[in-house]
Amino acid sequence: MQFYLVFRNDKPKSKYKKIFWVLKNSIKFNKYDKAFLLENQQYYAALSDTLKKKFEQRLIMILAKKDFYYTRTSNRNKEKMLLLIAAELVQITFGLKYFTIDHFARIEIYKESFYLYNSDIRLSGYTSGSRGFIALSESAYLKSIEDRNDGFNVALHEFAHAIHISGIVDKMYFDDLHQLAWEKYAEKVIASYDCNQTNYLPWYAYKDKDELYACSIEQFFERPLQLQQHLPEAYELLKVLLNQNPIEKASPIEV
Repeated sequence: MQFYLVFRNDKPKSKYKKIFWVLKNSIKFNKYDKAFLLENQQYYAALSDTLKKKFEQRLIMILAKKDFYYTRTSNRNKEKMLLLIAAELVQITFGLKYFTIDHFARIEIYKESFYLYNSDIRLSGYTSGSRGFIALSESAYLKSIEDRNDGFNVALHEFAHAIHISGIVDKMYFDDLHQLAWEKYAEKVIASYDCNQTNYLPWYAYKDKDELYACSIEQFFERPLQLQQHLPEAYELLKVLLNQNPIEKASPIEV
């Protein structure tokens, strides 16, 4: 992978500019990348050899099609970080025919939490359907992957939002009936939410259908057995919607 420097306005109508490294669209997946993913990406590592090849092919395409803006202030290995982040997108879309979510051409990675445009709100992740970009905090993502089984992953969360938006915009990711089934389920769950009771998902999952969907997908991949136990209907709906079953680690989808 190769990077080059770019400058862009961090906020509309702002005279201040952020400096980013940008990944060039010329990608090769080599044995060192493979070894790194085998050690650090447990979803990929558990796949059969046939599915590993499919995963690699999709990963190369994602890296080539997206513009990755990486803040220059980070001193981490940007190539390795981008491999991991792009692999999260491959993972969440692995059972789908279409997986590049072209509506979102740009992915921005900040060192720490960042400010939302024209506000004083600091975030660790953000997905903008109107502007077509996804932003992630490097530190929040690293914290997410310290424990791959805790049910929290900021990259999976934001990519879930992006796929949902892409499904609305492009009409090509999810079957309409499956999408409708999830929407009805989400409405039912949110309507019955009681903050005084113990709930399996975090409180913010019940803010709206989009958050319930993104939080459920985090659990679906990081703690599939627990999600199946606590929210079996959610698990079955996501299995159909995403066309995969992460409990079957070697073959989560049909080849």
